[in-house]
Amino acid sequence: NLLGKQAGARKKAAAANQLPEVRLVLLGWRWPGKSLTGNTILGREEFRYERAAEFCVKRQTEVQGRQVTVVDTPGWFSAQDTPLSYKQEIVRGASLCPPGPHAFLLVIPVGMFTEVDRARIEEHVNLFGEQVWRHTIVVFSWAEVLRTISIERYIRREGKELQWVVEKCKRRYFVINNCTFAEQPKVGPLLEKVEKMVSEEGGYYNPEDNYKLCSGMEQCECRPAGR
Repeated sequence: NLLGKQAGARKKAAAANQLPEVRLVLLGWRWPGKSLTGNTILGREEFRYERAAEFCVKRQTEVQGRQVTVVDTPGWFSAQDTPLSYKQEIVRGASLCPPGPHAFLLVIPVGMFTEVDRARIEEHVNLFGEQVWRHTIVVFSWAEVLRTISIERYIRREGKELQWVVEKCKRRYFVINNCTFAEQPKVGPLLEKVEKMVSEEGGYYNPEDNYKLCSGMEQCECRPAGR
């Protein structure tokens, strides 16, 4: 039947785009949701947000047939200026998954979204250069608080500030439930969305094309997941 053929076509397209390795960088505020999103992707507790406050943390594991690398960057401050050392470390996160990340996951907690929030996102995402938006997916975390409304309605409700962010990312967004640990059914579609974006944009984000890599900061904790 038609529905079966359409489902088969979608599976074929996803298989054609599937990458053997997926490299991700998490961006967002200084709060647990960003690190919890990394844990959800990896299927285990690898990021503890209090330890990732100052320096990048890198973890690797296999997820649904792919080698997945996740770099959790320091969260930025919401009500005050982010220290320069934090900004340098955020930027350095892109160099920790060479030759470059396939996607930046901009983690935004579901809730009230203001112009201050929008400006903070613009300030910190632009540290990677204007081209970074083509490689960024908005991940709405704590989606369980929406309950009775769709994510589309939520985006409309929050107004032009949140809509600006979504449009900058070419309306690439994903919803994740941080209360469901190892949410494997959700992780597969997220990785497929990353792979589709890589196909559409012609590859991964190359840090060397956009900025001079930070150097002299060697305190980043990097080790494979589960070791």
